[in-house]
Amino acid sequence: MTAQVKKLLQFVTTTSVAAIESFTAADNFKVDTKKAATRIYYLGDSFKKHFGRKEEGASEATKIKVHKLLEGSLDAPIITELADKCEITLGQFFALLSKQGKGESGPLLTNGWANIAYIRDDEGNLWAVYAHWSAGRSGWNVEASSVEYPSGWDDGYQVMSR
Repeated sequence: MTAQVKKLLQFVTTTSVAAIESFTAADNFKVDTKKAATRIYYLGDSFKKHFGRKEEGASEATKIKVHKLLEGSLDAPIITELADKCEITLGQFFALLSKQGKGESGPLLTNGWANIAYIRDDEGNLWAVYAHWSAGRSGWNVEASSVEYPSGWDDGYQVMSR
C-alpha cells in the first residue's frame, strides 16, 4: 500500500501576462492611492530593502497559475509542491496587481487575504512577496518575507506559479 501525499494547493485559474520589455521596481511600486492606475497604499520595509531597486530584463508573455492554499503551511512545503514552477518575476507580479489596480474582481484575492509569489531578489535569494487588498485604504499592501521565516500562511490564501 502506497501512502498518498496530501496536496497543499488546489488549482484555481490561469491568467495571462503580456511580454515585458524591462521592469524597474522603483518606477512601478509607488505608494499612491489617488491617481495611480495600480493603487498601492503600503510597501513593507523588507520589500523596499530587497526589491525597491530591482531591475529586470525582458520576459516573454506567459501564463501564471493561481492556486488556493488548502491548509496552513510554511513556505518550504509550498515550494516543494510547485517544484521548478514556483518562481515568477517581480514584473509579472506587478502585472497581476495591475490587472486589479483599483481592487476590481479578477484572479487575485481582494478580500484582504494574501496573494503570494516566490521571487528572487538581486542577490539571488528567494523571497515570498505578497500583496493583499485593503478596501478601507483603497490600495494594495505589498510586503516580502524570507522563505526561511517560521511563520506560515493561512488556508484560503493564494499562491502564484508558472
